[in-house]
Amino acid sequence: MLGLPDKICRTMSIEVGMQNSTLGAVLAALHFADPLTAAPCAVSSCTHSLMGSLLAAVWRATSAAEEEAAEGEEKGKGEEGKGEEGKGE
Repeated sequence: MLGLPDKICRTMSIEVGMQNSTLGAVLAALHFADPLTAAPCAVSSCTHSLMGSLLAAVWRATSAAEEEAAEGEEKGKGEEGKGEEGKGE
């Protein structure tokens, strides 16, 4: 949407989710006398931590695979060009 690279967009998505959960817990603790009102936000924060870590691992694996595939394509193109140049000589 903003034209940012995928890596930055992914990082921002994890950070925003974590901050929203933390903000909810802080607001609940400040504005309600019962400390249990912050419990759903605390659970959400823990869930975001686990899901964010798993998602980051998946993204890391897919990014590495995409980079390897792109490098393989670049090497293949470079070798094809060398072969054609050698034929003309």
